[in-house]
Amino acid sequence: MTERTIAFPIPRPICEHITDLVMSTDFPWYFVPDATHLTPNGNASFAHVLINNYESVSPFTAVFTSALAIIAEHAGYYSNEIYRARLGLLYPSKQEHNSWHTDYDSPHTTCLWYINNSDGDTRFRFGDNISPQRNGVLTFNGLEQHASSPPSTGVRIVLNVNLMTSE
Repeated sequence: MTERTIAFPIPRPICEHITDLVMSTDFPWYFVPDATHLTPNGNASFAHVLINNYESVSPFTAVFTSALAIIAEHAGYYSNEIYRARLGLLYPSKQEHNSWHTDYDSPHTTCLWYINNSDGDTRFRFGDNISPQRNGVLTFNGLEQHASSPPSTGVRIVLNVNLMTSE
């Protein structure tokens, strides 16, 4: 079940520091031919993976430590249960939305932290469309099919955090 409201648990100074970093020319973004890795002619995007398979894979992960811990706690997890944390940056496109997908096939919780305001909604196949609100966190069952939408102007920057208990 999707939490249909957005919470704002990240303190403003942390949010502003991270926003300034990811929107600067000092932050490395990596080209991804398709935002979901599912379709050959999908929406191109940029990404930066901070954590993968419970391990830090970026020299920038330390900057995000407090925000990640707050997001994990907000969702009822510990920070060591962050399976993946991936930043995504979408530019405007004529495509209505990216491919419907789940991030993983096994049970998990997904949190989206919207780093900026955008009209690039997060869509749910059998539910609502949620508009990004700067510093808002949307938490939902990661097995729900969802899709990101490109903004009509500017960029859409989201930190996607996948949480699951390792067993």
